[in-house]
Amino acid sequence: MTHAASGCYHFDIRGTDTDHHDQLNLSALFSYMQEAAFRHFEEYAPDRDLGERGLCWVLIRLSVRLQRWPQWKETVAVQTWQSGIRRLTFLRQYRFLDQTGGIIGEATSEWLIVDQKNHKPAKPPQEWVDTVPASREVGCERLDSNYQWPEKPILVKYADYSDIDRNQHVNNTRYVAWSIDAIQAMSRHDDSSLPPPVHIRQFDIYYRRETSLGTRLDLFCLTVGESEEIFEIRAVRHSDGIELFRARAVLDESNC
Repeated sequence: MTHAASGCYHFDIRGTDTDHHDQLNLSALFSYMQEAAFRHFEEYAPDRDLGERGLCWVLIRLSVRLQRWPQWKETVAVQTWQSGIRRLTFLRQYRFLDQTGGIIGEATSEWLIVDQKNHKPAKPPQEWVDTVPASREVGCERLDSNYQWPEKPILVKYADYSDIDRNQHVNNTRYVAWSIDAIQAMSRHDDSSLPPPVHIRQFDIYYRRETSLGTRLDLFCLTVGESEEIFEIRAVRHSDGIELFRARAVLDESNC
């Protein structure tokens, strides 16, 4: 059930938000969720200016479940609300609606409030905690499975200037785009032709470390099970092998 203090924000799907099949990019949907969370916090938080306190939000986990992929020229409504708090972690829920009001997907996210200078977790102000309902949500999907990863990365990416956001690290949407690139790179058979669209019905991501400007990331990808519809992705920092993020994508049967 939606918490009373929920907000609903509409986004027109632009051509720059879609792939070459006019399907909304997953990274663009993450961008909508990020913007909706920001607007909702500004509208409902008792103390809206994190900057004055020397604090900022950091996304650590996000799980998306989709029933249908929206297309270019459609309008998507993103409904969001805070659903609980566990120690230092805030839970936020999302619901995606099409132009008729029908539900086309849902998502759960987990956030931390961190110090702007050192990005270490900070205790949230009590007046914020008092506005958040007691949590009964299970939170995001855990990605703790260990696999025998390939020795060589499927892709290499660099954290370039255009990937860095206002918190001076790679924006969460870029990891999502890189994950889709890794899936396509693994699935590609003929580089001379454009690949078919990736219809994802489930996507989970765990942001383990921040990534700064100039960092090289080695991306690894593998399939799980015989159906080849589940992809596991991980990225490590090339310089020291530290894992930066991990993701799981479950494709619709039409992709398999």
